[in-house]
Amino acid sequence: NLPRALPQGLAAQIDPGSWQRPALFNWLQELGSVPERDLWHTFNLGIGYVLVLPESSCQQALEVVHNSGFTGWICGEIVVGQGVFGLPAGA
Repeated sequence: NLPRALPQGLAAQIDPGSWQRPALFNWLQELGSVPERDLWHTFNLGIGYVLVLPESSCQQALEVVHNSGFTGWICGEIVVGQGVFGLPAGA
């Protein structure tokens, strides 16, 4: 739960276009009539793990992730506020 990982007064500004939505979720939504909100809040649209790091550490962390055989990307930033921002309508 990303909001609980952040101190009071800080929020996550998510960029949903920073990763490719896995086709599995389109299939699941169509076949099971799963609401968009559930895809985001229950399944995290395929995001398995989020690291919250200082911006100065991001590139080094991405190198470690990629060199370990995993896929990683910067999916947003930390901003002043509360909660999570940037999710599409219905999420």
